[in-house]
Amino acid sequence: MSVNACIAANETFGWMFMSGLAIAELLLIIRTWAVWGKDRRLTIFLPLFYLGLMIPAFINMGQFLESVTFEQPISMISGCVVTGASERLYINWVLLMILDIGVCVLMVLRGLRSYMSGGSNSELVNVVYRDGIIYYLYLVALSIMNVIVILRLPREYLALLSSPMRSLHSILACRVILHTREFGNKNVVSKDEKNTFTDSQGPIGPMVFADV
Repeated sequence: MSVNACIAANETFGWMFMSGLAIAELLLIIRTWAVWGKDRRLTIFLPLFYLGLMIPAFINMGQFLESVTFEQPISMISGCVVTGASERLYINWVLLMILDIGVCVLMVLRGLRSYMSGGSNSELVNVVYRDGIIYYLYLVALSIMNVIVILRLPREYLALLSSPMRSLHSILACRVILHTREFGNKNVVSKDEKNTFTDSQGPIGPMVFADV
């Protein structure tokens, strides 16, 4: 591949990478908003929180992609040979970490509220909060690992964990939705006069996952 072809491929991958992460994070945030019963305060806060971190991440990605340089590989080497790149890629993982920690805190608070109100006996609620909290802990841990790799290893390893991280975001986002849907369809949900939703095992709080 020529140097120009490497630059084009790298930029394409970078923007697709960021777009995929943004979509996966958006799905998880919408799920958190639904778990909170579409709370009016979060309807305002979550979009601002999301955009306040994602917009700088996209800007930083553009600046990082401009810093990546390549050299023409010798005939026995295929692919692209990176000769230089800025460390600023770690900023994206820090921003992503802040986003995941913030939403994880919301999930923990909602889970504690459900537990205190006695709603934790529902299998559906346990799945929602367990998956939400554990998945966010995974994502935060991987973001920390990415920051360490970028700052400590040579430049050629800048993207060492990027692809696994991107794949994991997609997998977890899909599992969150499908797992919740599976349990939501398994249980018969009804609504009483107090506007509290109940499945076959107990109250699950003021939310209906079939409509999310």
